Amino acid sequence: LERALEHDPTDADAAALLTETYRAAGRPEKAAALEKRFRFDAATATADQLAGRARTRYQNDETETAERLLERALEKDSVHAEALALLGQLRFEAGAFAEAADVLERSLAQDPRAPTRWTRAAQAFLKAGRPARAATVAEEGLLLFPGRLPLLRAHATALMRDGQHAGAIRRFEEALRVMKADGLLDGTAHAERAARFHDALARLYDRQSAPDEARRHRQQARSLRKRLRTAVSD
Repeated sequence: LERALEHDPTDADAAALLTETYRAAGRPEKAAALEKRFRFDAATATADQLAGRARTRYQNDETETAERLLERALEKDSVHAEALALLGQLRFEAGAFAEAADVLERSLAQDPRAPTRWTRAAQAFLKAGRPARAATVAEEGLLLFPGRLPLLRAHATALMRDGQHAGAIRRFEEALRVMKADGLLDGTAHAERAARFHDALARLYDRQSAPDEARRHRQQARSLRKRLRTAVSD
């Protein structure tokens, strides 16, 4: 903790923990001096510093502390992209999908350069029961990051749940082409994911009254899973 404070003298959370440690170790004079020095308001910390600390706490599974730091960061800069993105992730993991979607979308408005944020925002809208908005967000992400497999999957799923079956078919088939081009269909590591894409396509072609295509995709899904079972048994 002392090294952490040397590295960032404005880290009020480290100071608070160190104060408690000093008191527990029977060093009240050190605790009092440190408390007087910091007052635990982080008044001089920048939004960047607070967001960076929040990221560290999040990575250490200290989500409550991370959330408090993010709230302080956003008090200093209400449109701080990284703070918004991490807060959106925390809301998503807590199951507050509507709020997560809103916060992640605000983050993207400030910095659209992270493809994972587009995917997570689309997933949040989907889980919040807004497939049309999820499809729009995923499509906007694909305009910036064409061929990104997670975004293709999110877009296809959103279109399917929104009843846009023809569009969903195109996206799932595009996802399979990307997997093939990237060599992801040669082994078994991605076989189950590809099989699920074929399953979805089979259901979609059933709805499109195309039984031959539906049958073909079911056969491909079975073939992939058979290959996977063989690899596991070997």
